[in-house]
Amino acid sequence: MVRSPIQCGCAFYQPVIRARIVGGIESIPHSWPWIVSIRLASTNLPFCGGSLITDRYVLTAAHCFYDDLKKLGDKMTAAIRSKYLFVIGAHYSTEKNTYLNSHLRLTANSIIMHPQYNTNTKINDIALVELSQSIDLMDKSVGFICLPMPTLRYPKAFPPDRADAVAIGWGRVREDSFGRASNVLLQVELPVQSPYIRPSDCADQIYDPERQFCAGFTQGGRDTCQGDSGGPLMLTYNQTWQIIGITSYGEGCARAHKPGVYTRVSVYRDWINYTISKNTLDYDIELLNMPNNLDMNNDLEIWWDTDKFDLMHIFSQYYIDENEHIRQQHESQLSKVQRKNDQLKTSIQHLQLSHKNELTALDKQYQNRIEILNKTHEQQLNESQQKLNDLLNEKSQVDSHCLLLQEKVNGFVTAMENSEHADVLLCHVDTLEKDRTSLQTVLELKNKEIAQLRTKLHEQENQLIDIKALRKRVDMAENRNQDLEYLLRQKQLSEKAAVVERDVLKEQVTQLERDSCQLKFENETLRYRLRERSFSVSMISDKPARLPLTLISIPSQQERIRDRTYSISTTMLTSHENEHITRSLSSLNCILNR
Repeated sequence: MVRSPIQCGCAFYQPVIRARIVGGIESIPHSWPWIVSIRLASTNLPFCGGSLITDRYVLTAAHCFYDDLKKLGDKMTAAIRSKYLFVIGAHYSTEKNTYLNSHLRLTANSIIMHPQYNTNTKINDIALVELSQSIDLMDKSVGFICLPMPTLRYPKAFPPDRADAVAIGWGRVREDSFGRASNVLLQVELPVQSPYIRPSDCADQIYDPERQFCAGFTQGGRDTCQGDSGGPLMLTYNQTWQIIGITSYGEGCARAHKPGVYTRVSVYRDWINYTISKNTLDYDIELLNMPNNLDMNNDLEIWWDTDKFDLMHIFSQYYIDENEHIRQQHESQLSKVQRKNDQLKTSIQHLQLSHKNELTALDKQYQNRIEILNKTHEQQLNESQQKLNDLLNEKSQVDSHCLLLQEKVNGFVTAMENSEHADVLLCHVDTLEKDRTSLQTVLELKNKEIAQLRTKLHEQENQLIDIKALRKRVDMAENRNQDLEYLLRQKQLSEKAAVVERDVLKEQVTQLERDSCQLKFENETLRYRLRERSFSVSMISDKPARLPLTLISIPSQQERIRDRTYSISTTMLTSHENEHITRSLSSLNCILNR
């Protein structure tokens, strides 16, 4: 599409896309007016590419500048500003042709890498370059490309699988060490490989399918290579080009089952607009990057090109499959929660049973031991107390007997002193003395027995202390039983919470099933609308699916279709069909005039 002034995604020189070509081909000069050649000022040779998205900003890859800016952050030094050249409007990488290579050579005012760029995984491999001056967009060799449409319902899944995209750049034409960089701007057509729908080739290449995607052929043969980094991967919509990806990295070049990896621009649209709007106050970024012919009332992002009919079916089918995948995930999570709930129930029952049995056994054991100890120690204590009382009684009796003997001895001594029978009395005194000595010996033995009994009594008191300690342990066991009962109640509460969570997941699964039915209904509605459109176009041409290509390639059929087009009677159609055919005739007239 030939662009009007200040319109993104259009060029004065229409690009030519050839299908099924091995390797890249040279592009028509200035057919991609937004391409920027990023060069080192010291060598004047391109090492990366970029895309103009406004008259002042270039969109490129962050890894092109990471080594120089990783320590500086967003701060630009004069040395960094003068190190890079940004060449706009060039076709050759050298000064080979002055006319075809008329271009602007500018430096950078600032280079802004994404703050979360990861140099290992290349996630968030995107950067913005603010040029040293604004560019005159009225120049035929200069233009800027559109960002992905802001009305995209699913930006993380754009572009759709198998969409035919175009990559451009001055990179190497071969992978090996002898591969030299191209002297002219090359273009190559690559099909998009969605990591969701076709994960076999792309899954091992990328780290984040929401921010990265692949493009290339399964058999290889065509790809971007070193030197193309930062360049655009583009898609046409309503004859307007928009940038869908930024060349990031790949394993080799054009290898089989190794497609190139690109940064998904649609998820960074807000970051791009916010970053530019911080430094730009003289125009609206949203309007500047929006195609003029975009129908903002159309909520469905439908690609009405005849070559894209199958894409929308695949695209809508993808969301149905994705919804089914989410539903299966929820069911899997629900089953995991159910299994976990059953495991918790089983473990609670086992714990409850084991602790109950253990507590019962310990209780019985402690009760039996306490009863035995109580009986034994009470019996021993009573026996010892009885022995002690007996010994005390015997001691009292011995003491009384000793006092009586002493009194007798004193009486005998007195009587002996007054009696003439002193010898007899002395003998009797000796006998009494011997009895007293023997009684004293018995008393000492009794005292020893009393000391032994007191020792036993002290030991029994210690045993009673041990019994009290055992009673404390029993009380602790009872407290532990209460704690276990509290934990059991907590487990039951968590079980109820798990049941509530399971019910919530069931409601989510039900909602997802309703959404899946709604998507299926929209898919059928979309098919019906496509068949209706195909029927409307079939009234204009014998080959509705290839009408634009047929008109371009076969001039003889152009005249026949033109005659057939103007001979259609619009009086037999409804107002809606008449309006649709009027728009179709206008498009056909534009194509036929070109």
